[in-house]
Amino acid sequence: MGSIKFARAVAGRAKPLLKTARKVEDRAKAGGQLAILAGAPKLTAALERLLGVAAGRVPGEGALLVYAAGGAADAATAAETLSRHKSRGGRVCALLVGGAEEHGALEAVVLAAAPLELSDTVRVASLAGDGGIAARAAVIIALGDDAVAAGRANATLRDPVARLLIDRASKRSAAVGAAGFLPGAEFPVLLAQQVRLVSQLSALHDRPAGRARTAEIAGVVAAGYGWRALARRATSRVPGAGLALRSGFAYGATRSAGEAALKTFSGAPKGAAPRKRTSD
Repeated sequence: MGSIKFARAVAGRAKPLLKTARKVEDRAKAGGQLAILAGAPKLTAALERLLGVAAGRVPGEGALLVYAAGGAADAATAAETLSRHKSRGGRVCALLVGGAEEHGALEAVVLAAAPLELSDTVRVASLAGDGGIAARAAVIIALGDDAVAAGRANATLRDPVARLLIDRASKRSAAVGAAGFLPGAEFPVLLAQQVRLVSQLSALHDRPAGRARTAEIAGVVAAGYGWRALARRATSRVPGAGLALRSGFAYGATRSAGEAALKTFSGAPKGAAPRKRTSD
């Protein structure tokens, strides 16, 4: 493919993907509220450090209200507060801290307060070390599409959110690749996945939109063509390994795009500096 033809192909693919980037940017400007329901002092303090949010703030209707249940905390009273918040349309995440026996007892108390469900709870051994990492990841997952907005407003969550976004997008791309993107049908799906990821990382770090965003998308598309060419060449030379190679190339392409974007966006600020806020 000649350089002019290639440039036209990249531009043709990039233009419709700008809509994806704009949607991500708009979503990141709203929502993402995170609040901590105070409980046992030590657990509450640990949760504040993990999430970078001060406990005790009254959550908005759409906020995610997080509570760490364990120790001497009054889980029954807290469960009622979580229940009321969910009934008003909010989201909740109850971290059940302790061993298997404690988990079972705390779970029974929390689930007794309708409309709380098992999906609103997460079992963790502690809020330190690996337990703390698991707890924070659970909160980010509970935030869903609002995780980017929460990380944008809260520097403590920014890197964990970025890592989760990259891991999730890479795994999804691997599944798309395994389905057979080499013939061309799934190629646009992969590009959309990668553009969404790069746009999320850009919005997460509060990068200015405009021409820079267009250039980012064009770069993703151009790299996508390169990865597709490599994948085609590799599968043609290794008969019988097409499935694994397709999946691997799709995974690698998306992770490379994400890691490169993260390195760029988390470095020196371009334009407006990222905002830093410790509470909502």
